[in-house]
Amino acid sequence: MKIKIYNIFLCNLALFSLMYIFLFILYPENSSYFECNQLTEIKRFGIIFNIPISCDLDLYLVGINDFASIHTFDYNYQTRPIYILYITMFYRFFGLFISNLNLLGLFAFSIGHILIATSCTAVLLKTLDELKIQYNKKAYLIVLFFGVIPILKWGVFDAAHQTLTILQFTLSFYFLTKKEKSTLELLVWSFIVGLLALSNMTFLICLLFLFYEKINKPRKIFINFSPIFISTILSLIPVIAWNQYIVTQGFTPYNAAVEYWKQFIWIKDHILAGYTNVNFDLDRSEYYCMSIPLFLKCYLSDFAKSIYFLSPIIYLCILNFISNWNNILYKLKGVYFNLSFIYITLFVFWSFIGWDPPLRFNLYSLSYFVTFIFIVQILQLEDKIDILFSSSIYFIYFAFLNHWNSPNIVDFNSGIIVSLAILIIYTTKKIKDRINITSKP
Repeated sequence: MKIKIYNIFLCNLALFSLMYIFLFILYPENSSYFECNQLTEIKRFGIIFNIPISCDLDLYLVGINDFASIHTFDYNYQTRPIYILYITMFYRFFGLFISNLNLLGLFAFSIGHILIATSCTAVLLKTLDELKIQYNKKAYLIVLFFGVIPILKWGVFDAAHQTLTILQFTLSFYFLTKKEKSTLELLVWSFIVGLLALSNMTFLICLLFLFYEKINKPRKIFINFSPIFISTILSLIPVIAWNQYIVTQGFTPYNAAVEYWKQFIWIKDHILAGYTNVNFDLDRSEYYCMSIPLFLKCYLSDFAKSIYFLSPIIYLCILNFISNWNNILYKLKGVYFNLSFIYITLFVFWSFIGWDPPLRFNLYSLSYFVTFIFIVQILQLEDKIDILFSSSIYFIYFAFLNHWNSPNIVDFNSGIIVSLAILIIYTTKKIKDRINITSKP
């Protein structure tokens, strides 16, 4: 069964509408973002709505309300013009009907994020087609599994661009899976990646996976040098053109991540000038780890916490892998390799950012890796009881899981406890199944 993209969108729209009701109306005690976002009450039709208002919203609105001026000053999101225009489109449309600015911001960003989630699902389904993995009636399950990923679950209602990292991971998986790519495909996708880089520069990492099959051996690099070189140049054209436009207008391009936050470039400054910036100021959300080897210590500490944050789902993936060793290992070994390659690449990349707010940058690699592993496993499971158990554990745990900014990492509640109880029952079942298999003559 092929699921149409508008059906994916409608399913996501329904899912996140229910998620909003669950988080901010029915279960508001578990809806805190802990940092940056403040919950604001709005009463409509006798119902009290809690709306998360991001500390970044006002800054985004500067660009949304006056896009033409973002190149004229040191605007924090000057490197993301495509994303600003993208959200502006929804902001202007809903502004025709919504006068409350908080509601307007919520609708504009939420619809924008839901469309990103829809694109991610569509690309993943395309990837599964390339892998010849049948999803049939499980297609809508995939939509649900995507919808409760922590970054999406919380990011959909946030004035931020974090959901783009899911699209980055999904595109990387598709590029690595599709082995045969014509020169035209390389050129088209390179330009698209370049445009996406104007929403988040880290999209350029996708080029590694786009070109991988043509550069994974020295001989191939020589043979494919021309199309790879041209594709690389093509991917840089949007970024170069945007910066050149700023220069021609008499201004200097500004990259806040580099010039203000010193992300990644701190390495050069540290080595050449002895630069050190270590500042854990929780009140100002400053999490600098910009010295060697402190950056690694901070990142690995955050990694350990991320493992804890995702531990039931990680355990579930390991359990399904071990208990279905023959089928999953044999059928999915290529998939495991590709996902591991993407994960390791992104894990290493983010380790050098030098700025480590709780869990987030580890989740940009680890949470997507775990989710994709889980999804492809589910599609290979044949036992309907195993599918029911696994799906229930995954969905309930993530649905009730708190925001990653919690100082406790995991705030245990009734939903999490239920998911852990089901996980124990499922483990017991798998052990009994294994004993029954081994005891047969």
